[in-house]
Amino acid sequence: MYRNKVPATLSGLTGIVLRRERAIPDAFFPFTIELNGEVKDKIGNGRSVFIELQPGTHHIQMRSGSRYSIPKEIIVKQGQVNIYEASVNKAVARRIPIGKENFILVNRSF
Repeated sequence: MYRNKVPATLSGLTGIVLRRERAIPDAFFPFTIELNGEVKDKIGNGRSVFIELQPGTHHIQMRSGSRYSIPKEIIVKQGQVNIYEASVNKAVARRIPIGKENFILVNRSF
């Protein structure tokens, strides 16, 4: 089972928190988190993960089997923690979800 992996305090840290929406589509399959082309972690349904990053520009993509998100460019500043929400794109999930780009949405949460 995938647990939440977010420190009690984010003060003084640089990176991102990814929160995965709790949803029925793909509920039993973790999303694989790729940053700059490298697998960093996995996130379960309704869970959150903190990933420490160096300041600068990074590229994030989420995968679940043959379904994936469009790569997204993110900018992280020193001492800043950005929060992103990952969810299943319900418009795409209604169709047969085999090899679907944009099946997973990654959006910044403010």
